[in-house]
Amino acid sequence: MKKFFSLLLLMVAATVGLQSQAAMFLVGDAFNGWNESGNVQMTQDGNIYSWSGELAANKYFAFFKDSEGWNYQRGPARGNDSAPLGDWEDTTSGGAWKTTAAGTYTIEYDYSTDKARIVVGTVVEPDPFDADALTFVATGDAVGGWNMPPTVVFTKNNDGTHSLEIDATAAEFKIAGVKDYSNLGWGDFDAGVYGGATLAVGDNTLTAGETGNMTMPQGGTLVLTISDVTETSCKLNIAVKQEAEPAYYLVGDFSGWAESDDYKFVKQNDGSFELTGIALEAETEFKIKNEAGKWLGGGSEAVYEVHRGWCDNLPLDADMAYNFKLTEGGTLTFKIADGKLFVSGFDEPAAPELTAVRLTGSYEQPWGEQENFQFTANAQGGGWNLSGQRIEAGFQFKLVGTETTGEQSADKWYGAADSQGDYWITANTLGTAISLAEGDAGQHFFIEKGGEYTFDYDP
Repeated sequence: MKKFFSLLLLMVAATVGLQSQAAMFLVGDAFNGWNESGNVQMTQDGNIYSWSGELAANKYFAFFKDSEGWNYQRGPARGNDSAPLGDWEDTTSGGAWKTTAAGTYTIEYDYSTDKARIVVGTVVEPDPFDADALTFVATGDAVGGWNMPPTVVFTKNNDGTHSLEIDATAAEFKIAGVKDYSNLGWGDFDAGVYGGATLAVGDNTLTAGETGNMTMPQGGTLVLTISDVTETSCKLNIAVKQEAEPAYYLVGDFSGWAESDDYKFVKQNDGSFELTGIALEAETEFKIKNEAGKWLGGGSEAVYEVHRGWCDNLPLDADMAYNFKLTEGGTLTFKIADGKLFVSGFDEPAAPELTAVRLTGSYEQPWGEQENFQFTANAQGGGWNLSGQRIEAGFQFKLVGTETTGEQSADKWYGAADSQGDYWITANTLGTAISLAEGDAGQHFFIEKGGEYTFDYDP
């Protein structure tokens, strides 16, 4: 019986000695993360494993045995998130301790008793709160996903505020102010978190350390502004972005090809935009420029000509914006409606001036060699006259008026109106006023008998 008892004791001792050779590792965001690889190995002295070093506040850690991994994770038996007790305490599978303050920590684990002792030595005083050193970040479904490190970063403004414009959804998210977000973990994020409010569009007050998720009050393009940042709170303003009011400018040589209030369109009650009373000459080139700085021109034409016959529903193309070009001048009104340009107010064209009148005809049928008999304008005005002109029988002719506009002249041919064929000038028709028709609508005149004739023409 004594030999059996001695053998049993030897077997137990051998078993304990074998287990105590296992390596123990510290794991958690207090160290290098929650992965098994790359963590901090504890120093072994028999069944006692230990580590000492600096740890930041609000960090989590546990330890596990190298040979068994997470199957042998040890955490506080008092429950998850337990603060260091400073004395030996029971451990259990799972859970983690949480550092209460930055300082020098000594962590020990006794493999033989399954107890741990965490002692905080010199407490490192945190740096004084400095709001200017913080960068605000956000994460969550409301802002594109629960990313860590966060990918949504507020812009620091010169006035000390932080702003963010984002296409948000009405979902949950968190905000934190941190000094460095490039390698941020959840522990550091929560250490700088501000939250706890039921958010609304407008001003909200957030409390530091409130780690609960917040809900964006609505979706859409929102502008978030953080201000009045202190160690205990900050203000968060949520505003719905308002679309910029459209604005249009007429630009060209007359404005130095720059926006000018003298050439800014005015919005009308029907939603269109108008610019009135703009005196421009023919050959003037122009474009439209909008509030976004885009040049709006005449589509794909190299120069898009605009005149009284082509001045409605003109395209306003921002992709191939060639110049518009006036081919007529005037005191113009420009109107933009439904994405199209309308131009009106062109000067009325000058009335053509009758500068010459003649009879043109031939003695040959069909016409061979032509003869012309020139009229003289009456000195008192109001008509033209051809007096005492010898014309032989058989002369077929029409009246020709030359009209001049500026430097351009054109002939218009007139014949007898309402005639079934040539209009014969006979003794019976002399002294009769004859209605004229232009072009093919007017029939030729025909001289029945030769003689000296007098013609009066009243335009």
